[in-house]
Amino acid sequence: MAFRSLSNGMRLALTAPKNEINAVRNGLVLQISIAGIFISLAAVAITILLTRRMTRPLLELNDAAKKIAEGDLSISLSCKTKDEVGTLANSFQKTVNHLQKYVDYINGLAYRDALTGVKNKAAYDDAVKFLEEKMHMGQPEFAVLVLDFNGLKQINDNYGHDFGDMFITEACKIICHSFSKSPVYRIGGDEFVVILEGSDYDNYQRLLEEFDMAILKSNQTSNKVYQISIARGIALYNNATDMSFANVFKRADEAMYQNKAQMKENLK
Repeated sequence: MAFRSLSNGMRLALTAPKNEINAVRNGLVLQISIAGIFISLAAVAITILLTRRMTRPLLELNDAAKKIAEGDLSISLSCKTKDEVGTLANSFQKTVNHLQKYVDYINGLAYRDALTGVKNKAAYDDAVKFLEEKMHMGQPEFAVLVLDFNGLKQINDNYGHDFGDMFITEACKIICHSFSKSPVYRIGGDEFVVILEGSDYDNYQRLLEEFDMAILKSNQTSNKVYQISIARGIALYNNATDMSFANVFKRADEAMYQNKAQMKENLK
């Protein structure tokens, strides 16, 4: 309340509700409070986002390290930031990529024949296991071609092992060229196996004829001191009679020895 004495002796009194007097202040306090709440919520949200942004790459790196420890190198880090964490993730990814290349290189050496470059006995054993799994699961179509070189011992005895290695290398090139879509395995000194699937399986008769012609052409056009001679035998998988891969290989191997005996007989 406010009052004042007038000149006529009367008193003038004025009153106003308290909420009207404090309206401006209360409004200002309310605005400040609301702004403070929004600022606090925004600060919490920004803190959460920044924390996640920092911790997510670290969690991803931690998961990647666990996979590598378990032998899994097929990882791809998504962190592409330009800060310290992004630099660490980039270096980590490069390290994993180099490690994968090195592992592939080592595996290549472990599964490749040093002389010819084709797959070796270890790779052949893995291929046999894989085919037997397919045999148990269904009815795969494949054929086994067994090849054995004739006259390698005589070449080694007469001309030395360097010429023997040349003989093996050149004969192997003919095999690989003739059966270019099929894996070639060197399972012994002069014994090779080709597993025919797909189009090579469908056209194996034509491929065998072309293989024989390739050998003949190589012997006619070369000036070597030796002639390439390869005995071969082939067997097709029969799901009714072949209980294992060994059954198919045995028939192919027997056919190869029959062919070798026939080739020796023709030389007499």
